[in-house]
Amino acid sequence: MRRPWWVVVLAVLVGAFTAWRGARATASAESTLGELLAEPPTTAPRALPAKNTPQVRPGVATPTTLAPLLAALAVEADAGPALLDAGAQQVTSVALQHLDEFLTQNAAEAARVVDQYCDDTKTLRARDEFKPNARQHDAAVFMEGRADWENGRVGLLHLPDPLVARLKAPGWQSAGSELYAGLDFGWMKQLLEFDHWSLSAQGPLRDGRPSTFVDAPLPSYVMLLHWARLRLLKGTHEGELEQATIEVLHLADLCASGGTLLGEMMRASSFHGLVRETWAQAGRAPPLAPFSDAERGRVRAAAFAGTYLLYPGVPNEVRTKALGCIPMRCAALQEALGVAASLRAVRPSTEADANWLREQQPCDAASADLLLRAPPLEASRLADLKDGALAEWMKALK
Repeated sequence: MRRPWWVVVLAVLVGAFTAWRGARATASAESTLGELLAEPPTTAPRALPAKNTPQVRPGVATPTTLAPLLAALAVEADAGPALLDAGAQQVTSVALQHLDEFLTQNAAEAARVVDQYCDDTKTLRARDEFKPNARQHDAAVFMEGRADWENGRVGLLHLPDPLVARLKAPGWQSAGSELYAGLDFGWMKQLLEFDHWSLSAQGPLRDGRPSTFVDAPLPSYVMLLHWARLRLLKGTHEGELEQATIEVLHLADLCASGGTLLGEMMRASSFHGLVRETWAQAGRAPPLAPFSDAERGRVRAAAFAGTYLLYPGVPNEVRTKALGCIPMRCAALQEALGVAASLRAVRPSTEADANWLREQQPCDAASADLLLRAPPLEASRLADLKDGALAEWMKALK
């Protein structure tokens, strides 16, 4: 029996509301990070919330989000086939068509710009931060019980709320030693023994039930950034700013070594910006050159553009060339693999894309295997795919 039209409409609205509520909850939980990161020109596979509404550059068309269309696919996933009458089927068909159009457009754009991308990232690839290391000494066991995690697990490095509020408020740089009194910073010096931090070797990501790549519990990089602030403040007061800088930048490198765009962005936008600002206030040049403001913007653009160059549907020869040019290869490869695996529910053909990406020797093979075993993401949550995203990130890379 044909369902009344209002049933179909209600089902679609419920799906859209569910997607909106999930996105709003995520944005609320990560609002602090939004204040720390510079605004990206568009959203990314693991969305980085911006403090304000992103401003589109003059002459760049506003990307069309897939959220309203993909939200309709929740009807099929949540309400079951009983509600898929002719009206709902038509909406689902339109959503899938838009998804296919996005992947087709992105693949064509990737083939067109990959050579330019390789030229534009030469100077970034020369930075020491992006040179591969041996990955012989993993900080996973050391950091598991110390770090806070996004799933709510509290570690030994958890700072009290009043102190966090003080560090987030203007003027914390002028505080005295009372701000860090009683805190033990010895763990930061101990971290110098490690050359990477695998998120899948030890911790909630390995121990928990399989989750989609956007739900995978990550360390609270924001809490670690607060410790970096305190370490630099202590170093300034006690005449050991050089040593404090070495420890903070090494912590930043370990955060980026987990193979996530979020970790890469925290290193470039937050940790490096903090070091540069601290030395500027001291009127001195840092012994280890952090990313400049211009470099931080280019790192962000190179990271996101690199991920889109590896997306499902991009020809393998294009992806192979891109992999040789992406400065933050670990993160781009892992994030693209997560997107490919997550699309399996609506486009089974992306299984081949995910398998191909896994064969390209990800930096953290265990994390890559977890992504391949993770459940597909409901289509209603794939709102981060935006038309023209690669082209816009390429403009920002200039």
